[in-house]
Amino acid sequence: MFKNKTIRIGIITVSSALFIISIVCISMHCINKLHNMHLNKKIVQKYKRDSSHLKKSRYPACMLPEFYKLYDTNSDIKGWISIPQTVINYPVVQSTDNDYYLHNNFNKLTDNYGCLFLDYRDDIDVQSQNMIIYGHNMKDGQMLTSIVNYQQTDFYNKSALITFNTIYGHYSWKVFAAFIANADPKNGYVFNYLTTNFSSKNDFNNFIKEVRARSLINAPSVDVVPGDTILTLSTCYYSFDNARFVVMARRVRPGESTDIKPAVRNKNALSAVSPMNN
Repeated sequence: MFKNKTIRIGIITVSSALFIISIVCISMHCINKLHNMHLNKKIVQKYKRDSSHLKKSRYPACMLPEFYKLYDTNSDIKGWISIPQTVINYPVVQSTDNDYYLHNNFNKLTDNYGCLFLDYRDDIDVQSQNMIIYGHNMKDGQMLTSIVNYQQTDFYNKSALITFNTIYGHYSWKVFAAFIANADPKNGYVFNYLTTNFSSKNDFNNFIKEVRARSLINAPSVDVVPGDTILTLSTCYYSFDNARFVVMARRVRPGESTDIKPAVRNKNALSAVSPMNN
C-alpha cells in the first residue's frame, strides 16, 4: 500500500515537473517571438524616418538618406529586403564572416533569431554577380521562413517580385527559381549555389542551367543572361539533415517592365542530392 502511494506521488511529481517545464518553454518561445517582432518594428521605424536633415559627411559617400539612422545603430547595414505576402521586411547586414549574424541581431546582441545578412564575399558597391542573403527558418514564421512557399506556384504568382534596396540604390528582383539543396556530402551530391562571381559567361550559363533544372517551379518569362545580377536567398530546410531551401531572383534591368507571367510546376525537377547529367 505504502509502495503504491509512493509510486503515485512520484508519477504526479514528475508529471507536474514536465508540465511546468512545458509552460516555461512555451512562455519563453512567446517572449522571444514578441521580442523579435518588437525589435524589427523599431528598426522599420528608423528605416522610414526622414533623415534628410542629417549631415551627409557623417555617412559613406552616396548612401541613401533612408539608411542614415540604421547606419547610426549598426554600420554593418547594407540594405533592406521586403517580399509581398510575407513578414519579410528586414534590414540586411554584412560581417567579415558568415557566422556572426547567425547568432546576433541588428543591435549586435546575442539572439537566436539572428539577422538577415549578406555573404561576406559579396560586394554591394559594384554588386557581385550572385548576391547571397542568409537567414534562419524559424518555427514561428519570422526571418526567411516564408521563402519555402515559393515551391507553390500560387504563392509565386503573388510574390514574384522582390525588393532588395542596397544602401546605394533601389532595386527590384524577379524570382526565377526555387529549389531544395544539399549542404552535406554525406547525403549525396552538393550543388554549389554559393558562387558569388563567375570566371566566364559559359560558367554563368551552366550555373543558371543547373539552377533551372533543380527548380521546383518554371518561370519562363524571367530570362537570365550573362551580365545580369542574381539575388539568392538561402535558409535551412527540414526535409533531411543539412538541407537548404534556396530562392533565386534576377535584378530588373534598367527600363524593363516589372510584369511577370505566372509560373508552372516543374514536374521533372532534379533531386537535391542528384548530380546534373551534362
